[in-house]
Amino acid sequence: MNQIFFGIDLSGPVNIIDTVISWFKYDHSKEKLNLIDYKIGADDNFIFNIVKDLSINNDLFLAIDAPLSYNMNGGDRESDKSLREFLKKNKIKTSSVMTPTMTRMSYLTLRGISITRILETFKKKPKVIEVHPFVSLLINGANKEDIKNVKKNEKAKQNILNFLKKRQISKLPVIVSKNDHFISSVIAAQIAFFYSRNQYQWRSKRKFPFHPYDFVC
Repeated sequence: MNQIFFGIDLSGPVNIIDTVISWFKYDHSKEKLNLIDYKIGADDNFIFNIVKDLSINNDLFLAIDAPLSYNMNGGDRESDKSLREFLKKNKIKTSSVMTPTMTRMSYLTLRGISITRILETFKKKPKVIEVHPFVSLLINGANKEDIKNVKKNEKAKQNILNFLKKRQISKLPVIVSKNDHFISSVIAAQIAFFYSRNQYQWRSKRKFPFHPYDFVC
């Protein structure tokens, strides 16, 4: 059966326009992930329908850039602490790993959990993972200055896209390649692909029932 790899750069519920979902299929002959389509401003209804429709005849791997669980007592999850320690050992700043229940993250966490609850209603469920796209870039050797400036600098965006093309991503539409949320969704889909092959740099395994999804970079 065909495999499709989704990446979702999720936003909180009040700024849906910043939510981007993209999905890819792997071309075995060229060893490349080819973009099938994408949606900028994807609301929950769109995510529900596209994933449900494609789940009928395909095996789906879906990576979401958002917390998909939280610590019932507040503060960091064990996965957050583990990722920070991994980054410290690799001399990488840990400031991008944010606590799911902190004020600026709480609505994103709420939406992430809500999306997964929707996906769990499917008869044929996608394989869902939590991801941190730009930490994944750092771990895999992308230029730190490019990552730092990707939201503002066009040259940095192009450098990141060139880096992705060296790691299975095929050519992307120019019109959306300058959208940093689209780029994040592409990175997430790429992580989903490598996860399906058990190729990743870091993973915090799921812990039922409160943390039901692997967290992968």
